[in-house]
Amino acid sequence: PQLAQALGAELVIEGRVRRTGNSLAASLNLVEAPRDRTLLARTFHFSLPAIERLQRDVLHAVCERLNIALDAGTAGRFGRGRTTPPRMTRVD
Repeated sequence: PQLAQALGAELVIEGRVRRTGNSLAASLNLVEAPRDRTLLARTFHFSLPAIERLQRDVLHAVCERLNIALDAGTAGRFGRGRTTPPRMTRVD
C-alpha cells in the first residue's frame, strides 16, 4: 500500500515469472491498493517461444476482472506479438 500511495496508484499488479526448461509460469495478483485487497490471483502457463502471449493474456484477465471493454484497436494491437512495453516499477 505504501508504494502504491507514493506512486498515486489505486491498482497494482504484482507478479513473478518462473522458468523450468522451455516452460514459463507467470503468477499475477491484481491488488486494490487503498484497501490492500486482492482482486485477481492467477497463474499463466506458456512455452518460451510463446512469451509474447503473456502481455495479451494478462491484459485480458485484468480487463475482464475490472469489467473494462477493450476497443477493437487496442485488442488488436495486443493480439500481435510486438507491443509497446508497459511502464513498470521494480520493487526488491
